[in-house]
Amino acid sequence: LTCFTHLPTVIQVEVFYKPTSNWDVLSIVFHILKILPASMADSFGIFTTNVALASGVATAIFGGALSYVLYKKSNKLEDDRSRLAPSVAASEASIDTSSGDDFDPLVYPGGLINIYFGSQTGTAEDFCGVLGRDAAHNGFKARIINLEDVSVDGGGNGDYPAELLQGASEERAACSIFLMATYGEGDPTDNVEDFIQVLKERSGKTEGGEVDPVYLKGLDYAVFGLGNVLYENYNAIGKLTDYALERLGANRIIDLCLGNDDDDLEGDFDTWREEKLWPAVVERYIGKNNATTQNSTKMQITTTKLPPCEYAIEFLDDLAAKRAAII
Repeated sequence: LTCFTHLPTVIQVEVFYKPTSNWDVLSIVFHILKILPASMADSFGIFTTNVALASGVATAIFGGALSYVLYKKSNKLEDDRSRLAPSVAASEASIDTSSGDDFDPLVYPGGLINIYFGSQTGTAEDFCGVLGRDAAHNGFKARIINLEDVSVDGGGNGDYPAELLQGASEERAACSIFLMATYGEGDPTDNVEDFIQVLKERSGKTEGGEVDPVYLKGLDYAVFGLGNVLYENYNAIGKLTDYALERLGANRIIDLCLGNDDDDLEGDFDTWREEKLWPAVVERYIGKNNATTQNSTKMQITTTKLPPCEYAIEFLDDLAAKRAAII
């Protein structure tokens, strides 16, 4: 490794091996820095000038080497991200955002579950992703839906029953989970303004509005509100959603939970989903089905007659003695 050929002194460092890591490169640089001042002092003969110049060159060498190491490190991080990307995409692909009419009941014995969000900064939407993965682990086919994507006609009446009641049948109510953030001083987030307006009108919260007690009949629901206790109208949208859904004929699975961003919003969410939401949902939609399946399997085992066997099995307690007796 030869450098500084434009200086009176040519510094030559023999490298007997190929650097295999970034730290090897830095080791070589430190070696150069160690011999640089003495070499330049011999060449220039003026100590003070030599020290200043040596310091400047040393700084340049170290800065260049450090930049090289950081550049290689950043490239490695990008490579790591590229390798991780397929696995992340695969996990997100397990969450369906389209119609959930087609799914394997053996894989998803709990059936379809709809997860809706009202989000301004993305927190509620992120929480929906967590619930989507939870759903698959608990035997449910999840649909994650932005309420902004649900159609609303010119009269202000959304086609919400058709959307929210997906998954309902004669034997099973539809199951929908709402993660509703409150924005500012009690305002809805931008993506749920139309939805909240319909809820207000249908539940009698607006002037002249009349309650429609069967508007969402056949819907089971749970609501988690995202808010901050420092604001005057704390979690106003979560509270309104929970109130209006019940007024419109829906059935509340578990009590409304209010997450407080001023304390531990994520902790509130984790406690709610792990200790309240999924135990209640699994018991309601899968518990009975599991018991039926187990009874059917047991009945099949006890009533099925095995075909006759042509062979007899004899257990030998002392194989060596048997062999000796045969010989």
